[in-house]
Amino acid sequence: MLSNRADVEVVSIFVNNLVQSLGGPLECKMFMSDVSNMYYDAWCSSMHVPSSRFFCSWHVDRAWRKFLMKIKNSEKRAYAYKIAKALAMDRNREQFEQEMNSAITDLKTDSETVQFAEFLQGEFSRSYCWAHCYRSDGFLEKNSPLESISKAIKNVFLQGKKCKRLDKSLSDLMKLTRDKLFDQSILAHKSHLPVDLAFIQKRHDVYLMSMTPDLSFQKSANGWRVITSPSDEPHEVVQYWHANVIFGVSSVECAT
Repeated sequence: MLSNRADVEVVSIFVNNLVQSLGGPLECKMFMSDVSNMYYDAWCSSMHVPSSRFFCSWHVDRAWRKFLMKIKNSEKRAYAYKIAKALAMDRNREQFEQEMNSAITDLKTDSETVQFAEFLQGEFSRSYCWAHCYRSDGFLEKNSPLESISKAIKNVFLQGKKCKRLDKSLSDLMKLTRDKLFDQSILAHKSHLPVDLAFIQKRHDVYLMSMTPDLSFQKSANGWRVITSPSDEPHEVVQYWHANVIFGVSSVECAT
């Protein structure tokens, strides 16, 4: 879907078409997007409401850096960013709210950082959406590859520029896909695979071993005949027990 607009109405049309293609709405536990409500509202208009919502870490960081440019003093700008980043990386949920209030109070004591303190209280009042203490370790591990790909697209392929032309963006995405496939090809020919790829390869090999192209079943007098291949003898599967049901009470008797 291509459009020159980026608002809730256009994204809702895309999500609605996605629901029709899938045959029904999706249900997710965690929804991650940028700090605006556009994608979240569009998702909830057609899909099930997620149980948790999170902001992308790089979108939060970008919003903070953009607002901090209003502070002319570089030292105070760096100090305010350090306080906000420490809050985001804090893993102690029990002490987070106390640390948040203390940081807001500290920023309000300076006339140059008071606007940033009000910005945190207003735009980022829902700390459960961006603070890492509200996210599990598994979620952070899954989010790290997405952040890595986003940085690669922006800094390597787009050369740090904001590309608005669709033709150039598609070309850069094709280059990223080519490099990823090339890296996988190199890893496939190495003697020692990474732990995650080795686990995937192991599961794939087990699945291939369980598949038998000549597998077939035939009904026999006592059960079924399982034929794995024309050269092997068939396996006989028979019923060796039966249940007698008397007044709703079942008893199993061995017939062998």
